Amino acid sequence: MKVYAITEFVGHCPVGQSAVIVARGRTHAVLLLRKAMPGRGLNGDQPLNESDLIEIDQHHAGALILQDGNY
Repeated sequence: MKVYAITEFVGHCPVGQSAVIVARGRTHAVLLLRKAMPGRGLNGDQPLNESDLIEIDQHHAGALILQDGNY
């Protein structure tokens, strides 16, 4: 399994939103995110691009800042 993060989708407000997804690959990650969105009141039919997924390297320690508040 791979771990992905994404910040490029429409949330409830025009502020930052992000998700972390554990999936077999990018296509599977988008599918899982689409399925999870309606449960949080989000539009699961919105455009989601596999290229917007950030794969997180699980083999090296590090930090990934998803939202830094700089809008």
